[in-house]
Amino acid sequence: MEKIVVSLFAGLLLLGTASTLDVSTASADSSATATEQSPSENYVVFMITGNASVYGPNGMDLKMPAPISNKSYQVSTKDIVTLKDGTVLYPINNDNQYVKSTEVEVAQNNEEPADNYIAFMITGNAPVYSPTGMDLKMLAPISNKNYEVSTKDIIKLDDGTYLYPINDFNQYVKSTDVEQALNSETPIQWKTTPLDTIVHTKDLIGIPLYDQDGNIIEYQALGADSYWYTDKKIENPKTGEVFYRVSTNEYVSSVDII
Repeated sequence: MEKIVVSLFAGLLLLGTASTLDVSTASADSSATATEQSPSENYVVFMITGNASVYGPNGMDLKMPAPISNKSYQVSTKDIVTLKDGTVLYPINNDNQYVKSTEVEVAQNNEEPADNYIAFMITGNAPVYSPTGMDLKMLAPISNKNYEVSTKDIIKLDDGTYLYPINDFNQYVKSTDVEQALNSETPIQWKTTPLDTIVHTKDLIGIPLYDQDGNIIEYQALGADSYWYTDKKIENPKTGEVFYRVSTNEYVSSVDII
């Protein structure tokens, strides 16, 4: 009897989850790219990715830190201030507040600066905080998961505390409550290929599922000899591993499909 191709919705019912496949990512990213304008040669592009103090236009230290964020500052060269000692100041707002060029990450040839990452693990009790530093009265999960976060997403509070994001739900842990990897390497840059097809699992019990970082998801599996819609393939360029997305953050390995 010919097998019936299972739709994503039906497949998710088989899996017993209410997850919905996120198919809006590509269009959203495409839109963002289309609206982004490249600066002309008369502009300097920079980002504040670490400790940077705020100064007045005369070079006076205003005793406050510049905000760390994923914002890309694009300033006209005519608005840049050069002090007598050669120090170069870049404006960060319209309130006469500046940062030193030596304390920011300047893009080369007006391109977006390279991203930097910090790797850490939660190996003990680590309270969860909001982006403002409010204690959410819950503990972060202890696991062998290696978190790799962009420095653009790290929040520095007024008291100097750094918050690392642990998910997409505005939940953070303090840098002092986690075990940070020494000499953190840049995380794997997965190769992504859009798809619109069906994958067929092998006739084996308990086909494992993985997250977008290639980590196995505990207590979840696909059915043997089942069909699943996939809209994306990701490949680890270092190991050659290939995974197919079957739900928002659930992937099946190529070794488990026919």
